[in-house]
Amino acid sequence: MKYYDKHTLKIQSKNQQKEVDNYGFLPFESCRELRRRRKKELHQFWIKYLKNHISEDFWNALEIDEQSSVSQEFRHFEGDIKDYVKSVREIYKDKLIIARDKILDRVLKG
Repeated sequence: MKYYDKHTLKIQSKNQQKEVDNYGFLPFESCRELRRRRKKELHQFWIKYLKNHISEDFWNALEIDEQSSVSQEFRHFEGDIKDYVKSVREIYKDKLIIARDKILDRVLKG
């Protein structure tokens, strides 16, 4: 049984617009969807490569653009991961201070 009221037609047209293209991207993603997808990708990157080397508080203290630059630099980095982590900590010293404050607040609360 099919319904042809305004609400159903609106939902059907919206779902048809969201069909995936050949490259796996949705052609009509909103800014919010793009931002959420990018944030999820960066979190997955942290889990896969940097979880054992960089704390989650430090990673979350970085802005999205800074996380993107860290992930891009990591893909082109050759050498030991400890050297890379040391260079990231030197570049973002101010964010390291924010992360330490978050850790201290959490320890003092509970």
